[in-house]
Amino acid sequence: MHRFFFSLRFRLISLVFLALLPALVLTIYTGLEERRMAGAQVEQMLQKMTRLISIEYDQILERSEQLLIILAQLQLIQDFDQKKCQALFINLLKKFRGFDCIGIISTDGNMICHTPSPKEPISFAGQSSFERAVQTRGFANGHYQICPITKRAYLPLAYPVLDERREVKGVISVGLDLLWLNQLASEVQLPEGSMLFVIDQNGTILAHYPDPQKWVGRSVRQAPIVKTMLTLQKEDTREALGIDGVMHLHSSTPVGRKYEAGLHVAIGIPKKVVFSKVDFIFRRNLILLGIVTALAFVAAWFFGDSLILRKVNVLLATTNRLARGDSGARTGLPLGKGEIDQLANSFDRMAERLEQYEANHRERIEEERRLREFVEIVFNSMHESISVIDVKDFRVIDANQAYLNEVGLKKEEVIGEHCYELTHRSPVPCTPPDHPCPILDLIKNGKYSVYEHIHYRKNEKRYVEVSASPIMDKGGQIVQVVHTTRDITERKLAEEALRASEEKYRTLIESSIDAILMLDTERRIISCNQGFCNLFGYSRNEVEGRSARLLYASDESYRSFGEMVYPIVREEGFFRGEREFVRKDGSKIPVETITSAIKSPDGKITGYVNISRDITERKKAEKEMASLQEQLRQSQKMEAIGQLAGGVAHDFNNLLTVIKGTCQLSLLDLHENDPIYESLKEIERSAERAAGLTRQLLAFSRKQILEVQVLDLNQVIQRLDKMLHRIIGEDIGLVTFFAEELGRVKADPGQMEQVIINLSVNARDAMPKGGKLTIETANVELDEAYAKRHIAVKPGFYVMLSISDTGVGMPPEVKERLFEPFFTTKEMGKGTGLGLSTVYGIVKQSGGNIWVYSEPGQGTTFKIYLPRVDEPLEERKEEVIQEVTKGDETILVVEDEETVRKLAVRLLKKQGYQVLEAPDGGQAFILCEKYEGSIHLILSDVVMPGMSGRELVERLQKIHPEAKILYMSGYTDNVIAHHGILEKGIEFISKPFTLESLARKVREVLDS
Repeated sequence: MHRFFFSLRFRLISLVFLALLPALVLTIYTGLEERRMAGAQVEQMLQKMTRLISIEYDQILERSEQLLIILAQLQLIQDFDQKKCQALFINLLKKFRGFDCIGIISTDGNMICHTPSPKEPISFAGQSSFERAVQTRGFANGHYQICPITKRAYLPLAYPVLDERREVKGVISVGLDLLWLNQLASEVQLPEGSMLFVIDQNGTILAHYPDPQKWVGRSVRQAPIVKTMLTLQKEDTREALGIDGVMHLHSSTPVGRKYEAGLHVAIGIPKKVVFSKVDFIFRRNLILLGIVTALAFVAAWFFGDSLILRKVNVLLATTNRLARGDSGARTGLPLGKGEIDQLANSFDRMAERLEQYEANHRERIEEERRLREFVEIVFNSMHESISVIDVKDFRVIDANQAYLNEVGLKKEEVIGEHCYELTHRSPVPCTPPDHPCPILDLIKNGKYSVYEHIHYRKNEKRYVEVSASPIMDKGGQIVQVVHTTRDITERKLAEEALRASEEKYRTLIESSIDAILMLDTERRIISCNQGFCNLFGYSRNEVEGRSARLLYASDESYRSFGEMVYPIVREEGFFRGEREFVRKDGSKIPVETITSAIKSPDGKITGYVNISRDITERKKAEKEMASLQEQLRQSQKMEAIGQLAGGVAHDFNNLLTVIKGTCQLSLLDLHENDPIYESLKEIERSAERAAGLTRQLLAFSRKQILEVQVLDLNQVIQRLDKMLHRIIGEDIGLVTFFAEELGRVKADPGQMEQVIINLSVNARDAMPKGGKLTIETANVELDEAYAKRHIAVKPGFYVMLSISDTGVGMPPEVKERLFEPFFTTKEMGKGTGLGLSTVYGIVKQSGGNIWVYSEPGQGTTFKIYLPRVDEPLEERKEEVIQEVTKGDETILVVEDEETVRKLAVRLLKKQGYQVLEAPDGGQAFILCEKYEGSIHLILSDVVMPGMSGRELVERLQKIHPEAKILYMSGYTDNVIAHHGILEKGIEFISKPFTLESLARKVREVLDS
């Protein structure tokens, strides 16, 4: 059988097979391509069907949410009128076939009203949809379960019922009947053996086609396809074992993602159904090709034997006879015109010539044998190690016994190997001048040379002297080289040992970056390394022979260090510590020093070794780390205080809005001579002062709204020049240094003026006997090194504003609390303690940083760094005060704080407007749906429970697109602003507002 595979017959059959191989490859490729296209078509169909089911489910949940929101706002639901609710629920169950049950649940989970009515009380406490609706105050859906009343599978949906204070008073719950999923599945036409099913996040089947009775309610979480579906968050199509254990092509997708329903729908078609038709065609084509191939093999077998194989076998038999030494072997085939006949005739002539050549060859072999034996005896009797090298590739042609002893190998292991691998253990030839070779010298220059080399005898390294002699051909060219070797190992080993000892000591000392001193017992310097010279600035000649006293600042420090350290070294052998040494230039350097004793063989101390390492950077890093930790602690403290201040200011603004507005309305109804008129004016003035304090708190907590512009700080300071002179008085000199081509910054011009004024007032108070106030501007670049030392700073280009005084300065404990609100060093009644905290908040909200530098008696400097911007300057617009006109438009007021809402309604009605009001987003939505007229303006609070003002406005504008929008709030919020800067196109009025400010802003928005 083995010979058959090498026979000519097998080659003929192989040629037939290779001729038919393209047809086989094409058949297989066509079958696979048709199979791929069939699978792709089914995948597209499955993906389309699962996507349609997902969309249908989302629409049902969205309609259910809208219905529950409307029901929760109905008065009969708000009043928990069981009789009316029962009638309403019955009608809803008839109208909405998808609902299984509906009811109202109290906040403790007990049922208030339910349709159909249960036979006994049921508690819904712990039900996921009920708990989530209470916690989130919004729409919630639950998980698959069996209804305790109807005993049918359903999905619970819930929405909270809120009272006037926006507190949850109950929950309205609806059960979504899962039979609609089964109906939807049955309407989809699928091939035989296919299935469509829906599972929840626990792997429980909610709907199944075509066998819902068998599968609905069963958990199939362990099925491979279900495990995959539960981990996916998007559409997916794959082959996998189905829930029935059959391999299917599945398409699945999550449904209800907007409502976090956690459901997945999947459609699976058995693989054998998908590919049945293309597989049949593929098998048929393969069978036909197999029949054709078999017929071709039979023809090749029989015709090849009669036409070719018989003559080839005769030629092969004759060749074998000749190979066995039968020089008289002939084929005997007649001379013909065919290629095989001519080959046989040529073979017979060749056999005749070989017979004659064989007789001559035997005579030459005998002569060469005798000569080779003589040369071999002479070659192996020589004492030198000799090898013959081929100059073409440096392979060993021959070697004597001395050479074999040198390399520790047998002759058959040496012949044919490269000489450099045997003698030098190198994978490449020698390369002069690093590795001189006498063979190369002889080949290139005809020069006889002697070199020392390293050779290897087994695993032992040997040193040798080598030389080379040429072997020429008839033309005078060197073809081989005789390589001679003499062993000088003993001498070289002795020389190397001495050099290694000296080099080891020198390298150890000189390569160290530490400063190393060798001292005698009197602490005189015997020697030093280059590391010592680099660290302390001395040369070797300057220190060798001198006392180590030159490294100490004083005689006392030299004496005390010796009295402390050297007794320890003599007792324990070494000492480790830190201290300061003095360089040649007189500068001091902190080092970590180790002192060790040098002992003689008998244990006597003969000297000392001192190793010193520069720890300047480590000390600097420790200091910077402590500074950064203090900055972080201070930043966290200010952030926490800011959060508290912002929260207090927000609630306080609502109170001040009511106080100021009510005072203004009351004053409009009173004559100036009325006894309580002046009292109300005093309340109004106090409220205005309180509002000012609130604005300062908001500035500190970075919750105020900024009207930013691109500014030139030089121009801002110049506009304040006269005011600053009046503020600081005549006994304080004002000096300004303005940088030329000062970069621009983006900030609120009014707030920046307040920063400069507040800092100037503080500087004036710090110089009661007069002094100098310096204001300076400059362009600066803060690099990475600066940013690492200041925790809140990012590297980049900044504009610096510096305000310095020559006043009393401040101690560290005051500087630490400088920016805290209500902290002041002034006596009672002379300051609120909010000036510098306001400055801090404005700078931080403008994206900048502020640093203070001060010492008692040395004055104080505040440096403010604001990010530089490359934008054109904006012209400062002068505010033109116009008379406020009244109006008759319709305005919707949405405010969850009742007192503020009522006040706004009164103020607007005072101006003649038609006013609608709502306490929250839900009621505002219902009110707008019912209101048939136009709503010209929506005045909405920004922050409200349940739904923000921004979200409410976006929904209301779909109903009343004609309405313009005005937001109101006591502090900034990321709903309409980012870092206190209003989004483009947003209209805003800050609390507390007055009758005039509200009327003016409303008119401005309506007329815009």
